[in-house]
Amino acid sequence: AAPPPPTDAAVPAVEARRTHWTEMPADTVTPQLRPKVLFRPVFDVKHKVVSTYCCRTDADTARYLNCMDAFDPEREEAVFDLDMETLSLAVSTYNELYANKFRYAQTIPVHFGTLASSRRRREYIQACRMIPRVLMPFLAFELDGLPTGVPYGRLAEIVAMLRPFARAAMVILHDDAGDLSVYATAGVKGVGLRLDGREDEPHILERVQTFCPGPRKFGMFAYVDGVRTPVELEAAEAAGAAYLSGPIVGEDSEVPEHMKRCTERQLLQRSRRRRHHGAPWG
Repeated sequence: AAPPPPTDAAVPAVEARRTHWTEMPADTVTPQLRPKVLFRPVFDVKHKVVSTYCCRTDADTARYLNCMDAFDPEREEAVFDLDMETLSLAVSTYNELYANKFRYAQTIPVHFGTLASSRRRREYIQACRMIPRVLMPFLAFELDGLPTGVPYGRLAEIVAMLRPFARAAMVILHDDAGDLSVYATAGVKGVGLRLDGREDEPHILERVQTFCPGPRKFGMFAYVDGVRTPVELEAAEAAGAAYLSGPIVGEDSEVPEHMKRCTERQLLQRSRRRRHHGAPWG
């Protein structure tokens, strides 16, 4: 068995970049020293198991970023801080759990804006070089915020930069998938769709049914994030999604939990228990 990684090998926390997060408006979010990142459980449809976790922001952090103008340079820096904090937390948490014989798959999101800027890209890749080698087979990067029509060469370059530090690179989308052949040719292994809970269910179901078959046509897997109801879960599985995450699977938590084998029926039962004080779904 591989020896545990040294305890000082984890990516260091970002201490010098807190200015964007200490100045949060008091009426928007509670001031905090750094963005808050949580772990979201992911359901493996084929193997009926929850053994993967993806990093997601908490509601306050997401709200703060959403209140900033999309083209504000300050927002770009705040997102960069978030990516660095996410990388640091994901690796340091796994580093500690690995030493205690805990194994799971970890997805680490990183934004296109972080890797498109030479300065930010240099700092991010330098942090990646501190990931313990024994953890790399358990990690995957998730590219967020790719612009529509991103050139093949640009995407292939980013995937190649990340490849030495993880087993795979994936892409998560909020809107139209665009040209999926570009993702596949660039080396992307999976493409995900992030659902918006504010949309009405018929629109969500249409998006899921349209999206999921696409990645499979090009040899990639499809996954769906933000699944909230039994109907959405059923539709995503029927459309060919390989992985699902969202409230129907499990709540975000501060640390990953041990692997759980479960059927869809058990997922729904657990979800009902979690929500028994309110409406079943809505």
